[in-house]
Formats: sequence, C-alpha cells, structure tokens
Amino acid sequence: MRESYYKARKRIHYKRFFSRIFLLLFIIATVVLGIRFIISRVPSYDDSILGSAYLSLDMPVPTATPRPTPPPGYSERTSAYPAELVSIYNQYEVKTAYLTFDDGPTANITPQILDVLKEKGVQATFFTLGINVEKNPELARRTVSEGHVLANHSYSHDYKMLYNGTEHFVEDVQKTEQVIIDTVGAEGFVKVFRFPGGSFEKSKDPQKDALSGMGYVFLDWNALNGDAEGHNIPPETQLEKIKSSTKGVTNAVILMHDAATKQTTVDALPAIIDYLQSEGFVFKTLKDAPSA
Repeated sequence: MRESYYKARKRIHYKRFFSRIFLLLFIIATVVLGIRFIISRVPSYDDSILGSAYLSLDMPVPTATPRPTPPPGYSERTSAYPAELVSIYNQYEVKTAYLTFDDGPTANITPQILDVLKEKGVQATFFTLGINVEKNPELARRTVSEGHVLANHSYSHDYKMLYNGTEHFVEDVQKTEQVIIDTVGAEGFVKVFRFPGGSFEKSKDPQKDALSGMGYVFLDWNALNGDAEGHNIPPETQLEKIKSSTKGVTNAVILMHDAATKQTTVDALPAIIDYLQSEGFVFKTLKDAPSA
C-alpha cells in the first residue's frame, strides 16, 4: 500500500515538474514572439544601419544612374541604366568633393553642420527625409538660403515599405519631392535620389527602373567618414576613414549623416574639410555636377 502511495506521489511530482517546464517554455516563447512583434512594428529607420551591401564591404563599389568609368569590381548589370551625371566619379583636372549628408534635417545636428559649412565657406548636398523636412521646414529653408541643395532620400527611410514592390516606393519618392518643393521651392531641389541602404543589391533593380520613369537619377558614394558604422564614432576615426576612402580618388562623393545621433560628425567636420582642402579638393553641390 505504502509503495503504491509513493509511486502515486512520484507520478504527481513528475507531472508537476513537466507542467512547470512546459509553462516556462510557454512563457519564454510568448516573450520571444512578443519582442519579435514589437520589433516588426518599429519603423525600420535606423541611421546607424546602411544595409547588408554596405556592411559586407569595406568600401562598396559606387553605383548610380550615372555609370562612372568602371571601377574595380564593376558589375555588368548596372550598365543597363542611362548615363546622366556621367562624369560624377570620373577624372577632373580639378579634384572635386561632393559633401553629402543623409537623413536630416534634424533640430539638434543640422544647424551645427550648417554653421561649420558657413564658417568654412563650403556648400553641400543634403539627402533629406520628407518626414524631417515637414518637422523642420525652417531648417530646410535655411539650408537652401545658405547655398546648399536638397535631394531625395525617401519620406520615412522605411526599408520594408520601400523595397516591397514599386507602388509604395513611387508614392514615397513623389511625396518626398512634393514636400521638399513646397518647402524650399524647385530651385533648392535637385532631382537625385539616394537609396536608403544604397542601391547595391540587384533586388532594387525594379525601384531603379521606377526612378528612371520618374525622371530621377540615383547616386551612392565612393568615399565616406564611417559615421554609419555605429553611434558616436570618434572624430579622429572619421577623419582616418576620409583619408583612406579618398586616397587616389579625384571626384569624391562623400557619405555623411546629419541624423539626430551624429554629434561626433559635427565634431569631425572641420578637420575633414581642412584635410580635403589640403589635398587640393574643391567643393561642389550635386546641382553643379556635370551631366551628359
């Protein structure tokens, strides 16, 4: 009798043990699924991420609707796109730097960037987000009034929406263009698009075709300060990245950011400009870029 009693107690013990294990696994699974759901609902914009093509390469091969003189690693597939801005990466007699800032305008960083550019007497191109132009219209107008130009970097930087077919992509690009023109006028806008994450993946070819149909060219970069590789990249690290990525380059399309987390980009900018000037670069906006 006692033996059967203990056996029954043992069975109950095992049942409770496995029930608790099951409950624990259920709770863990629920938490994991909940986290994944929350992440999926958060907009994909993260100014510290440029996309898989960027992260997998030390310096991506620049691509654009303007196809430059083929650099090392030239991909045949990009030759299908018409050459406008054909000389953007080509050799000039004068070394030229195009400073480009992505993801603004932002209330805390863009004014500081503009202050530095004004002090140095340098013009730049700002690849703006439509949502940020709407939030900071006076900054957008100040940018143009000080001799810079705005270009299109999408409305919200939402990877999932932009790269899931072309319908929403076209609507997004057109919406951003209208916001910019309504804010600063057509003279302050250059019809150039920079893909969030760059245009390097073949999967973005449908979006490239759609841009061509809208009269756009698209442009990546062939030099950078590395401020997208994380938050608070030290200014000295950014300067070294500029030195290495512009080495041997005559026409430098330089990727930087004026997003809200890029204070160290502001801190690095004076030394970056001084270095480029010491190397003989002159500065232009994409409105001054050569076209076919």
